[in-house]
Amino acid sequence: MNLKKTNQAIFFMLLLILGFIYSYFIHVDISTPIREGSVHSKFSFIITSKINQTINLHIATKDELNSISCNNNPNHFQYYSKGYDFKQQEEVKLKIKSGINQCQLKTLRSSNLKPILKQKISFVDYLFLFIFFVIPIFHLLFNALIWLLNKIWSKNDI
Repeated sequence: MNLKKTNQAIFFMLLLILGFIYSYFIHVDISTPIREGSVHSKFSFIITSKINQTINLHIATKDELNSISCNNNPNHFQYYSKGYDFKQQEEVKLKIKSGINQCQLKTLRSSNLKPILKQKISFVDYLFLFIFFVIPIFHLLFNALIWLLNKIWSKNDI
């Protein structure tokens, strides 16, 4: 029985370690967009990644998004504009390399507000993070509850 608990503890610790390693590698750092010179509709930003990967980049702009490119590789996405009614938020898949990635973002018209850029984690990443973090934590909480209930019941039996 003691060997079984030791093996379970080692397995769940291994899951937690793998979870930290996985979350470390999929995380990217995105710098604040900087307006390029006198062109008010062009912004540059840097994405730093630890591995080569395809990320989902969530972009919120005040104006219609025209184009985005990273490392001089243009990205094509569908426009949703109908007259003056355009989509102010866009999700774009970007292929980035490990290290520093120079990116440019162009809007259709100039705006005083800078775009907001965030990494959006995919469903598969959420699934792996759930397996690596939530399952061991629930197992630990369940064992703590059982231990606490056994302590309470053993005091009442005396």
